[in-house]
Amino acid sequence: MVILILLLSGFGFFSPSSEPSVIKPCKVIYCKANDKLLVLSEEPHLILQIDRSAGTILNQEKLQYKPSGAVFNKAGDRLYVTSNGHEGRILEINTNDLKVLRDFSSGGHTPLSPVLSADEQSLYVCNRFNNEVCRIDLAKGKIVNRYKVVREPVSIVLSGDGQHLFAGNLLPGGRADAERVNAVISVINLQNSLVENIELPNGSNSIGDLALSPDGEYIYVSHILARFQVPTTQIERGWINTNALSIIDVEKEALFGTVLLDDIDLGFSNPRAIGFSPDGTSLLVTSFGGNELSVINLAKLHSMIEKRSPQGNTADNYYSDLANDLSTMCKINRKRIILPGYGPNSLVVAGNNAYITEYYSGTLSVLDLSEKQVGYKQQMVFGNEDPFSDTTRYGELLFNSADLCFQKWQSCASCHPDGRVDGLNWDLLNDGIGNPKNSKSMLYSHVTPPSMSLGIRSTAEQAVRAGIRFIQFAAVDEKKARAIDIYLKSLRPEPSPYLNGNKLSRNASHGKKYFESEGCITCHPSPLYTDLKKYDLKNGKGMDKDKAFDNPTLIEAWRTTPYMHDGSVETMDELIRIHNPYGKSSLSEKERAALAEFVLSL
Repeated sequence: MVILILLLSGFGFFSPSSEPSVIKPCKVIYCKANDKLLVLSEEPHLILQIDRSAGTILNQEKLQYKPSGAVFNKAGDRLYVTSNGHEGRILEINTNDLKVLRDFSSGGHTPLSPVLSADEQSLYVCNRFNNEVCRIDLAKGKIVNRYKVVREPVSIVLSGDGQHLFAGNLLPGGRADAERVNAVISVINLQNSLVENIELPNGSNSIGDLALSPDGEYIYVSHILARFQVPTTQIERGWINTNALSIIDVEKEALFGTVLLDDIDLGFSNPRAIGFSPDGTSLLVTSFGGNELSVINLAKLHSMIEKRSPQGNTADNYYSDLANDLSTMCKINRKRIILPGYGPNSLVVAGNNAYITEYYSGTLSVLDLSEKQVGYKQQMVFGNEDPFSDTTRYGELLFNSADLCFQKWQSCASCHPDGRVDGLNWDLLNDGIGNPKNSKSMLYSHVTPPSMSLGIRSTAEQAVRAGIRFIQFAAVDEKKARAIDIYLKSLRPEPSPYLNGNKLSRNASHGKKYFESEGCITCHPSPLYTDLKKYDLKNGKGMDKDKAFDNPTLIEAWRTTPYMHDGSVETMDELIRIHNPYGKSSLSEKERAALAEFVLSL
């Protein structure tokens, strides 16, 4: 792998004394009012002010917490930053000197995607792992409203009239063995607090970004469109995962259309950040897994959809039409631009340039949008060390990269976002055809053998290499496989949103007693909450009838729903009711709820 260590086209190195050796840029934001370009870094926790013309850092400040998103006020003198993961904080920052003016609670776990109300009196944020969007009174720094959505909201946009919020849910909710399993866009009516959902095509998951068109008429959504209904016998033509763009009609609060961002023989893996050209005629979308930028003519795209998708079609109609057509981008002459960095996760347009942060290489790429032939202009490198000298970081890149995959259709993260689950059942070939299994989390997979629901792979190391060979359809490079192992071993559980100040709630403490008295602890002993054995629970069907299944760890069970090998159980309470290997339970409904809360607190 070639690591770019020179700055191109006039950009210069920064002083090692003031520049961090390696950073992870997670967000770039721009304020037209004062022509300020800021970059946020997850590690180390930094905010950097960039001189756009000179390509230098004008100012930088350390932040107390890891940032995740930010928004300017209209005047450009204040910046609101979401941060601090499970302890959710909002930082109000003076953009003149980057000093923190206020620090208050986001009201939930892992705040993301802050949006200001039209009157700038309220701040809306996604609290991802509380499955909610919150409204915060900025004057008081207090939560005013909580709006429940489906599952893990990661991006929100406010309608032009300020009356509705559109929230993108990362993952599908509900059972994985249902006929329809798809992520949705939640629409929050800010006048009456009602929440309704817009269905995306069946298989939609891993929503990357939402963006409101300059005219306010449409919202564009980047996401994966999984083909989970078929066995994983091949990968050509997006047989396993395709990569999509869905368009929401804001006024109708309905799906306008879904198109594929892939070409017939080349995927556009893990679509992420969305933006618009200065004149609003082109849509910009990054491929996080493929290190690319797509530039799409919006007039041609909408014309294509209007011709192919008559009004009144449902999400499933779209799924069988344009959402299956790999020729769409070719027909409208989409331009694909290879970026020099790795992991393009955020973009903004300022003047005639697009600025794109590249998470893994620690870089900021600049593209010139002023010419007819849009193209790469220059790159800014943060730091003075090879970002991949850290094997864990290199392994994380490989896990999220489509470069390992034949024709770049997908990455490991396509089915395991953040190394966890996508909420879908997949019919892998390691245990036959016709018996799909629920996607499993990679957390602690290397210390809880065997791997796979039936324990087909004796170790996670074997499973990683089998995944490269049989899911990525590529030859195994042992050095890269070892790096992925090291990354997966580095994963640590997120504190549960059910915890109370990092401790068990009173109800969960009661549940812990039932966990012991009901015999749960026998098969799920701490610290890993699994005995590493397999059991026949008499719930196997078809080819899996009378087979023993791997006993999974219960750690982070709160984020791995649905449950059981076939994803047939939606909630922990339901799982406890039906899964009782030691006979009929005497627990009351209240006691069972306490037990469920304890398990969900692990």
